[in-house]
Amino acid sequence: MEKEITVIIACMDPRLNERLNELSGRDDVLILRNAGANVNGLRKSLQSVIDSGIGIKAIVSMQHNDCAANKFIKSIIDKERPEPSKILMDSLVRQFIRSDVDLANIDQTNHDMQIDSLQKLVEGKIKVRDGYATVHIPTPHNSHEHKEHTVVAIIGRSHVPYECIAEALHKELKSIYIIQAIHAKDVHPDIELAKTLFNLKHIVIPKLETHRDLHNETAREVSKAFGIDVEMVNLTQNCVKSRSKH
Repeated sequence: MEKEITVIIACMDPRLNERLNELSGRDDVLILRNAGANVNGLRKSLQSVIDSGIGIKAIVSMQHNDCAANKFIKSIIDKERPEPSKILMDSLVRQFIRSDVDLANIDQTNHDMQIDSLQKLVEGKIKVRDGYATVHIPTPHNSHEHKEHTVVAIIGRSHVPYECIAEALHKELKSIYIIQAIHAKDVHPDIELAKTLFNLKHIVIPKLETHRDLHNETAREVSKAFGIDVEMVNLTQNCVKSRSKH
C-alpha cells in the first residue's frame, strides 16, 4: 500500500529554507511553495494531488511574518503601486479585495485566508486523516532583502534536498528563493512577482534525470513567457540519494 503523505504549503521566502530543508528530501512529504503560501496560485498542483488518490495524512500551511508578498498586495490595494499584470492580479491580489479583509494585519489575514481556501478546495474530494494545521514561523525583519536574488523553481513531484541545490549553486541556503510546484504553470505568477520586485533576469531549474523531459520543457516555456535566462543545474545523484529520507 502506498504510504500517506503530508502536504506542506509554504512561502518561497529564503528565511524558511532551514526549517524545510530536513523535510525537503522525504518521500512522504510534498512541499509546494510560492509567494505568500498562496493556495489560489497552486490550484493545478493541489488538484493533481487530489486526482492522484494518494492518501493524505495532513495538510500544513506554513506562514511567516514580514512577508514581502503580503506587503506587495497591500501596496497595490492601497494604490501605492500601479496595478500589476493580470496574472498577478488573478492569482495573488484579487482575493484580498474584499470589504472584510483586514489589511492592517495582512500577515494574519493571509494566514487565515489560506487555510480557509485549502479546506474549500479539498472538502468532499479527498480525506485528510489528521486534518489541517497552520504553522507560523517568526522571521527577522527585512533579512530577506539580499543584493543578489537567486530564484530556484522546483517542478514536478521531486523530493530534492534543498542543501543539494545550494551545494550545486555554491550558494548559502538562506540566500535562495525557492518556488515549488507540480505543474509548471503554477510558478508563473511567482516568476512575474520576482521580475516586478527584484527585476529578475535569471532563474534556476534543478534538473533530475527522472524528470528530464518535464524540466527541459519548463525551461523553454519560462524563457519564452518571461524573456529571462534559465539555468539548468544538474544535481549530483550522490547528494540527492545520501540526503533523501524514506
